[in-house]
Amino acid sequence: MADCQQVTAMYFIDKLALRVENEKDEDKADTIGCCSLHCEHVTLELPDFIIFDFLGKDLIHYYKHINVEPQVFKNIRIFKENKNDNDNLFDHVNTSFLNKHLMSEMQGLTAKVFCTFNALSTFQHLLNEDDLSDATQQEKLNAYNQANQMVAILKTHVQSMEKMQHKLCSLKYERMKLQHTLFKLDTRYKKNKKYVDNESDISNDWIIAYENELKAKELEKAEKKFMKDNEKLSEEGKETLSTCQRARK
Repeated sequence: MADCQQVTAMYFIDKLALRVENEKDEDKADTIGCCSLHCEHVTLELPDFIIFDFLGKDLIHYYKHINVEPQVFKNIRIFKENKNDNDNLFDHVNTSFLNKHLMSEMQGLTAKVFCTFNALSTFQHLLNEDDLSDATQQEKLNAYNQANQMVAILKTHVQSMEKMQHKLCSLKYERMKLQHTLFKLDTRYKKNKKYVDNESDISNDWIIAYENELKAKELEKAEKKFMKDNEKLSEEGKETLSTCQRARK
């Protein structure tokens, strides 16, 4: 089963450029990657289509309806058997398992290398669009720079759009919270059409993930303040605070 899941996971990482794992930055909540997919994130549709629906990096909603190889479709059906929605789809593999296998085939090869491979493939495809066999050195250099710039623009554009979408959703969330506060202060506002519409396009999953992200940021902020206060006390020759003392404060 582990080998079968390994091959299927690599298929998704290669063909769909999925992130390998639920990478977590210090100031961000957990998000889904290939190895951390739950059964609820993947839906099968006959004859051989798969629907991916989950929150990816920066809480961006990842939704794709794709046609896959019949064997891949069959594998996913087997992986989902006798499991609940919140169970891991790939319960026999993880990032370390995949990377260990890849590095046994080629030194330094990891799942993340496929992201670079996809970028290089796009770069080569752009270069091949023009016949440069009789081109001058300057024309070849121009074609190289243009292809390189197109790949950079594409990557930056995707990242910028993802950040913009996350920012927009966070603003909608704040407006929704203010709306609820306003209703509590004066119920008459509920009858005002200007305030009735809710941010219905923000999913419950996004709200939960975003609130977890906010909690993580607050916790990090408190930890930094605690360390800074202790450093100051230590410099002054005073007794530093323990975690329990900080909690009582």
